[in-house]
Amino acid sequence: MSSLLLTKAALVHFRHRHERRQSFSNAAAATIPDAATPPIMRRLAFCGTIALATAVYVFFFWSKPQSRPSDFAQIWAGARQLLQGVDPYHNIGPGLAFEWDFPLLYPLTAVLVGVPFAFLQLRWADALFVGIGFGTLTWALTKKQLTNPQLLVIVSTAGICVMQTSQWSALLTAAALVPSLGWLLVCKPTVGFALWCAYPSRRALIPGAILVLLTVALRPSWPLEWLATLRSASHIRPLLVQPGGIVALLALLRWRRPEARLLAALVCVPQTALLYEAVPLFG
Repeated sequence: MSSLLLTKAALVHFRHRHERRQSFSNAAAATIPDAATPPIMRRLAFCGTIALATAVYVFFFWSKPQSRPSDFAQIWAGARQLLQGVDPYHNIGPGLAFEWDFPLLYPLTAVLVGVPFAFLQLRWADALFVGIGFGTLTWALTKKQLTNPQLLVIVSTAGICVMQTSQWSALLTAAALVPSLGWLLVCKPTVGFALWCAYPSRRALIPGAILVLLTVALRPSWPLEWLATLRSASHIRPLLVQPGGIVALLALLRWRRPEARLLAALVCVPQTALLYEAVPLFG
């Protein structure tokens, strides 16, 4: 638990130093118009390459027997059940139709977003989901330059952990950095809220609210069912209650900085203490 907090604090420090250096570089290049802006086609090709590479890695990783399904597997199964008119909150979990260590821990917003993946085999769905996530994150991080050091997140321990679990962290970080994708933050409201605190966007509010209302229209009881399943997940709790967690609130001394708000918000929302949760701090 404490190692994750130290990792998050170190990433904030790294980003602060990088931004200071970048500000000097930008000032030096001010006389060269658009020098830092990569050509759109080169940027698209680069993002596509990253998306393909991460998708291929994930596909071959999940082609081998693993001790448990991916994190995205519960979304995939829930989407298939939703298409069949079955309540996923009553059919995913230990001893149920889709065997999983816990009941469905994601809101129905995530399940609805996962519907397009439901038509694929699971390992293809895992690969496509992760590839889209890292491809979109690469797009968000290369707005000014293709050699952004923040891209190291892809090959970091946190990034590899995302690939080997098919987690949402890459896609949600991209959604926070690209306002038109901000509505995706409601797919994981805990980390999504922390990211929105760091990068608030009014453009994300209305589409996100529409997605929530759509899911309520499809299955009005899901918010209560989802909250009930969360009570069974004792491993999901705020890092603030962990030893040393309160120290992260010192980041609020720099509350005007996005990464400071993000760090403070992340330790306050319920989450697992696994390394993939550190991906947003590379944003």
